[in-house]
Amino acid sequence: MQPSVNYDTAIKTLQLNPGGASYLIENWGGGSNGMSVPYYVHFPAFELQTHNSVMTRSDGVTMVDYRAVKQ
Repeated sequence: MQPSVNYDTAIKTLQLNPGGASYLIENWGGGSNGMSVPYYVHFPAFELQTHNSVMTRSDGVTMVDYRAVKQ
């Protein structure tokens, strides 16, 4: 399934989470129909290794499973 929003935007927030094992990452949002959004995607616990997790889309409700592969 193809994403329904543009995830190709600059990183807005990159913050080390407590404990130092993962990062909070958000990219810049945008908007449509006169409504702004604070981010397009929100990764609450992104790890710098291959991992499976969940991100939140710009509606703040929709959770999307993802797999990140360390290159």
